[in-house]
Amino acid sequence: MKKQMTKIAMMLILVIGLSAGAAKAQSPVGFYTGVETAPGTCEASISVCFGNISVCYGNTFVLNSFGRWEESSHLTISLDYVNTPNRDGSGMGITGGSWSLAVFRDNQYFGTLYGRVESGNIIVIKDSQGEEVSRQVKATLISTGGLGTFNATEFEKIRGELSVVSDLRTGVTQGTVRFNF
Repeated sequence: MKKQMTKIAMMLILVIGLSAGAAKAQSPVGFYTGVETAPGTCEASISVCFGNISVCYGNTFVLNSFGRWEESSHLTISLDYVNTPNRDGSGMGITGGSWSLAVFRDNQYFGTLYGRVESGNIIVIKDSQGEEVSRQVKATLISTGGLGTFNATEFEKIRGELSVVSDLRTGVTQGTVRFNF
């Protein structure tokens, strides 16, 4: 029964995400699902005045969104972050990274938007035994250019908000990305 309820909940999330994607004709918005392909490589800890920190590079995700009619978007994102909780305990701070979003409409290449990761936060969720079970990522994406339909100055400095959760037990990552066109 629990598995069936989970499936129903996931289908509702998918329908809501697809509906949101249909709301804006020119904005690749919606529900994304995929995998976290690499947790990142962390450098050795260094000691600073408020504790030890290590910087991690290349926390990579490959995500797909299938929206209205024949539209699909494919997002690849790589994050750099500090592997130490923020001073207020709200998670680990994202320090940078890069991303690209390829969009297809009516089974034709529409364009690719790409850019940098400006900021964000990673929160690791543990179970009652202290084992890491999921990782929540929220990041601000800024476009720096594009190809195809996105090859125009109007598509530079577009802001996007990524909010995904990776289930570390199954490897599945799901969430939303919203761009303000």
